[in-house]
Amino acid sequence: MKAYLRYTLLISILLIAVIIRMYFANSISFSDDESYYTLRQLESIKEHGIPLYEDELSYSGRNAVFSPGYYYILFFGSFIFQSKSLVILTSILAALSALIVYLISLKLTRNHLISVLVSAMGIFIPVYLINTTNTLSPTTLIIPLSLLTIYLFSIAKDEKDVLWYMIAFVILSLVTGLSTIIVIVFIMYLLMLRIENIRIIKVQKELTIVSAFFVIWVQFIIYKSAYLVHGPAIIWRNLPFELIIQYFSQVNIFSIIYFVGAVPFFAALYTMYKHSFTLKNEQLYLYTSFAVVIAALLLFRLIELQKGLIYLGFCFLIFFAVFLKRAIAYIERTKLNRYKHGVTLILIFVFLLSSIIPSIMALHNQSSIPRDTIDAMEWIERNTDENSVILADIKEGNLVTEIAKRKNIIDSNFLLIEDINQRVNDMRLIYTSSSIVKAVELLDYYSIDYILIGEARTTFNIEDLHYIDSECVESVYDNKIKIYKVKCRVELSE
Repeated sequence: MKAYLRYTLLISILLIAVIIRMYFANSISFSDDESYYTLRQLESIKEHGIPLYEDELSYSGRNAVFSPGYYYILFFGSFIFQSKSLVILTSILAALSALIVYLISLKLTRNHLISVLVSAMGIFIPVYLINTTNTLSPTTLIIPLSLLTIYLFSIAKDEKDVLWYMIAFVILSLVTGLSTIIVIVFIMYLLMLRIENIRIIKVQKELTIVSAFFVIWVQFIIYKSAYLVHGPAIIWRNLPFELIIQYFSQVNIFSIIYFVGAVPFFAALYTMYKHSFTLKNEQLYLYTSFAVVIAALLLFRLIELQKGLIYLGFCFLIFFAVFLKRAIAYIERTKLNRYKHGVTLILIFVFLLSSIIPSIMALHNQSSIPRDTIDAMEWIERNTDENSVILADIKEGNLVTEIAKRKNIIDSNFLLIEDINQRVNDMRLIYTSSSIVKAVELLDYYSIDYILIGEARTTFNIEDLHYIDSECVESVYDNKIKIYKVKCRVELSE
């Protein structure tokens, strides 16, 4: 394949990936509340130079711990893209994964055509496309940066390669705690080489050791206070018991096939078996280690289902590139040689059915934050005291702080919140209790001024509060979203 054609195709793939995401982006709102948390961080960096480590609105006032790298990167991007248009930047970042898949596939297959084809397929990994469209989530940077780090590790041989690897790994470590997983993958890879008596490249061994010490040091500095508060439970990010199953869902074979695509899945299983136990391909051991580590983390619920499936999706796609090369080579040695292009087209057609169609359908069904919810948050900002405390569902907590500019009781940032399970139980009681006395006690305990009924309908399976006829709550906003003002407080008897 000629260079100009190759570059044209790769640029086209990048543009298509961005265009698809922008086509399904909502001009009014994002697809998740995490994007609004990101906006608050950008506003804080712009105003104070640092993210919100001391947040006066979240949980009605708390200290926060998180990896700041992503927010600084997005902040510099905000000089070009403003607010909602930042999805253009995150769409570009997410689309870069396809180009990195091209580099990895080219290294493994030495075939430009197959690598370009697999790169194009990388656009349509269902779980990745769904989770990186219309969002400012760090996932849009974490995934391409993780793939780039692994690729640079695989080609590291001289000082220049090492420098590029270290730059990528340092950025990744400052962006996410998932950088620890990448180090585990490298350790697993070296162990596999040792078991198979394959010579370990000295540079890779040294990079693994340096990376391990560096990531432990960085993560300890960033999350030291969280380690002291939560201990080993920090692995689950201090999630409430009720949400652990939701965030770390049990994996089954059918969900994996659906979210990563049937063709890459089955091709990956065959390729992993063939090259691990028969051909013993040294280059593939790195990506086999990646797949094994992620699968184990998913099995033991140590990584969020969505992120784990995204990693697996790209692992399987890389294996599919090797499978496709072997399949074509096999056909060329048989009487079916004249049909090799037809067989390739059949595989592509099956991929269209198993990956592209589910991806497009999922994007069509993907819901952004409803306009009614945005309107309710804007009403709160205009019509309530700036010190008001708003009770809303966990999924709406970051909307309360970003759009309404008011204090919330709970949101999706659970680290350093010591009473999180009690808080979730109390929120459930307020929304579902038939006892106005119990509700008022809790409303007073958390100093709640307004109750918002939105996502709570789905979360707690309710239509409305059971005590709306009480004099203790007054309806102040009645639309698809309802808002009640709290009028009663507990009086302490002397």
